[in-house]
Amino acid sequence: MQKLDYLEHLSADGSAALAVGRRAPRAEVPSCPGWTVEDVIAHLGQVHRWVEKMVRTKAETREAFPERPPAELLPEWFADGLDMLLGTLGHVDPEDQVWNWMALAPAPARFWPRRMAHETAVHRWDAENAAGEPRPVDPVLALDGIDEYVEIVNFCLRMEEDNPHLTGTVGLEATDAPFACTLTLSPTELHRADGLRDPEATVRAVASDLLLWMCGRRAIGDATISLEGDPSVARRWSTISFE
Repeated sequence: MQKLDYLEHLSADGSAALAVGRRAPRAEVPSCPGWTVEDVIAHLGQVHRWVEKMVRTKAETREAFPERPPAELLPEWFADGLDMLLGTLGHVDPEDQVWNWMALAPAPARFWPRRMAHETAVHRWDAENAAGEPRPVDPVLALDGIDEYVEIVNFCLRMEEDNPHLTGTVGLEATDAPFACTLTLSPTELHRADGLRDPEATVRAVASDLLLWMCGRRAIGDATISLEGDPSVARRWSTISFE
């Protein structure tokens, strides 16, 4: 995917999340226990403004997280922040050096359009699900999100190395796109290989639900998830714990 693709998804999903925030701010969010839709919108708005400032200023270190505004100002604050982020990401050179949390140092700015598209898509789903009307993540974006999430898990494993239970092989297969891969789990590394390579368990679903399962929004046993093989291996994924 290219930068413009990410920005189109960021714009659409950000606007959709805000629409739910306007009409159902008090709805509880099952996928983010203890949060309401208003909390999701506030968090997403803070992330948008946090990233926008770092990219605009080409920050070399981590910036402080912005303050959450009062509830009555939240919708317009969110909308303004989303517009600012889209403008800043639209103009940045992908090779400009900007701090990010996976490098823990300045790195190519192309990291941020991708990260913001996925962050916003999943939280848009959180908000819509709370309101009882979840739409799937776009299949192409979801498959890219699976690749990105593998990178995130590897980063977290390198940083924490506290998941001794994380072993086995899990296959992922999309039912709405030509996609299959095998994840080999270990306490210190998650290895991804194309295709199904005799995994101990295979999880099948549409691309959106595969991503949502990896992110803890879907579970083995959900009607949208099909499992073949050893369920205990697949369920280990849900026990991954990162602080």
